Amino acid sequence: MSADLNDGAQIEAAVSGCDFVIHTASPVQLNNPRDHNDLIRPAVNGVTFVVKACQKNKVKRVVITSSVAAVSYMLPQDEPDEFDETCWSSIEREGATAYMKSKTLAERAAWDLRKEWLDKGEFAPEIVTVCPSLVLGEVIGQGMETSASMVTKMMNNQISAYP
Repeated sequence: MSADLNDGAQIEAAVSGCDFVIHTASPVQLNNPRDHNDLIRPAVNGVTFVVKACQKNKVKRVVITSSVAAVSYMLPQDEPDEFDETCWSSIEREGATAYMKSKTLAERAAWDLRKEWLDKGEFAPEIVTVCPSLVLGEVIGQGMETSASMVTKMMNNQISAYP
């Protein structure tokens, strides 16, 4: 079922009756928008509405597609030898993109809500986040965003090195 990321009632209706939820929606743009909030707001709102709807409907587990962007862009002095659940991208870092900020703030919002509920002794759904670095699959819609454009560039020999 689909729902508008900025419409809590639609998201609640989509979650109603579910035992498990997979949240994969988040806006993506190749270029930074003038106003970073154009990406941040719907990403944070969407995750917040989904997690709150899951809590209200006693969903057992919600899986959130986050991004490597949420955890791997730290200030050099903060980078650990190994990354774990305590690692977050620094949204204050020079050159931080709107996408990186949106994914970092959205994932943190989900974990903060869960902690708040647990601290109050309330029900909190299990949360699992997946942080892919590249997403491949059918392109739905008009544009080709980050992952799809990378594949196109690789096929057209427009990338000089591959990670």
